[in-house]
Amino acid sequence: EGADIYRASRSQAGAFDEPTIAIGATTANSYWVPSVSRDGLAIYYNRAAAGAPGAIDVYGSFRSTTAEAFGDGKPIDLGATSDVLEADPFITDEGMFFQRGSRIYFAAGDGELFSAGELVAGIAPDTGFDLQPIASADRETLYWARDEGGQGGRDIWMAERDPLGAVGQYRSPEPVPSLPISEADGLNSTAFEAPSWESADQCSLYFTTNRRGPVEIWVARRKPRP
Repeated sequence: EGADIYRASRSQAGAFDEPTIAIGATTANSYWVPSVSRDGLAIYYNRAAAGAPGAIDVYGSFRSTTAEAFGDGKPIDLGATSDVLEADPFITDEGMFFQRGSRIYFAAGDGELFSAGELVAGIAPDTGFDLQPIASADRETLYWARDEGGQGGRDIWMAERDPLGAVGQYRSPEPVPSLPISEADGLNSTAFEAPSWESADQCSLYFTTNRRGPVEIWVARRKPRP
C-alpha cells in the first residue's frame, strides 16, 4: 500500500472538514510533502515508485481551475542526474526550494519549467544533512529540518535574508527560538520536528513531530512582530 496526500478545508478558524484524497488512491505509489502554488493550480510533492525502495523524485500535478481535480503527476526537472536524490519541494512566487542530496537548493521558475537548482548559500552545515525547506510568505525567512546541532533528533532551523536580497543567499542559521509548548518541550524537542507551512502573517508555524509517539501535525503561534 502507498501513502496518499489528503486535503481538508475550513471556512474560518476552528475545526477542519473531513479530509479527502487529493493525490494518490489509484496506484500503489507513495506521495508526501505536498506544496501548493499560490493560485491553487499546481501541487508539487515527493513520489516514491512502487518496487524501487529509496527512489524519490519531485513530481507536479496541474489543473486549469481550482474546481477541478489535479491531473496525473509529472516528474519535475530540477537539473540533477537521475541517480541524485531530489525531494521535499516548496513552491514560492519566485521558484522552488527543495532538498538535493543532503543540502537545500533553489530553482527559479514555475509550472513545469524550472532552472537548474543552485545551492542555497549561507546555511549549509559542516556535517549532517538538511531537508524539508519552507519559506515565509515574503520569502525573507527560510525554515528547514536539520539532523544535528539542536535539541536532538531532528529540529527546525531558520535563517533570514536581507529584504529583496538574493533568494539563494541567507545568513546566520539557528534553531527556531520559542517559549516552551509544554513543561518539557519548546517548538523543538529531543524527538523529530520538521516544518510544513507558515501562515501569511508569520504568526503560525505548522510542523510535524513524533514527540508523543506517532507523527502528528502541530502548530506553534506567536504574536505579530512590531
